[in-house]
Amino acid sequence: MLVQIENERGVSNAEAIAATDGVDALFVGPADLSANLGVFGEFEGERFREAVESVLAAGAATDTPVGTLATTDAGIERYTSWGFDFLIAGTDAGHLQRGAASMRERARENL
Repeated sequence: MLVQIENERGVSNAEAIAATDGVDALFVGPADLSANLGVFGEFEGERFREAVESVLAAGAATDTPVGTLATTDAGIERYTSWGFDFLIAGTDAGHLQRGAASMRERARENL
């Protein structure tokens, strides 16, 4: 089972959560966590970074993988450099939107 850590209580209890029988991985929801910390979207900010480091440490202490969502190239670079074990790279809606925009541009170029 993968469990999401998206608020201060989850961050504070991340090690106990990770050690719970049946928990296979932790997942940091960056938008929800940053919002619940009062720093929405400040993914480079100290408060968010400290919370993430706490969750990563909990994962390391319990040998539990920790993942997150990255929706930009900068996010992929950030989170891989921070030591996450896995990433969800993008969202289905984002991939569909970029693909449709790319196809539209190709059609316009060729008409």
